[in-house]
Amino acid sequence: MSNLISQIKNIVSEDVNLCYQCEKCTSGCPVSIEMELVPAQIMHASQLNLKQKVLEANTIWLCASCETCTTRCPQGIDISAVMDALRIIARREKVKAKIPLVPVFYNLCLLSLKLIGCIYEMGLAGFMRMRARLVFKDLPLAKAMLQKGKLNLFPTFRKPSKIRKIIRKAKKIEGFK
Repeated sequence: MSNLISQIKNIVSEDVNLCYQCEKCTSGCPVSIEMELVPAQIMHASQLNLKQKVLEANTIWLCASCETCTTRCPQGIDISAVMDALRIIARREKVKAKIPLVPVFYNLCLLSLKLIGCIYEMGLAGFMRMRARLVFKDLPLAKAMLQKGKLNLFPTFRKPSKIRKIIRKAKKIEGFK
């Protein structure tokens, strides 16, 4: 079992040891109220190499990647990138996601990018609703959005070849086929 700090450094070149627990990241995080371990606790647990605790927390899956934590960090640590690295590590080590729909959403976005060249929102929303067994929950909202032209019923195809190349490179960096 390798050191969590070095794994994070290898993926995103961020040094979690620079964190001195000021908690500015946590105080700015819009979803910290829902997290089992808030960003400052994730950073501290990473420093202590509490790998299982970090990877099994819902935090890395709830992170909205809004980068508020990164902006607020007086040490200049890209905490959002650290969360990305932790998700990559969790996937590599086959740690089951605490929120199962997050990896499904991620994979569907990649698939949409590969096939269409952009995110097909209507298809993504529909598939996610089916997976969550909430097919009819937001139907009135979807109807209103369609009527106002806020949702496209059909995808707009773009040239996905460049995006496929980027995805292949990203998967290689992440350590996946």
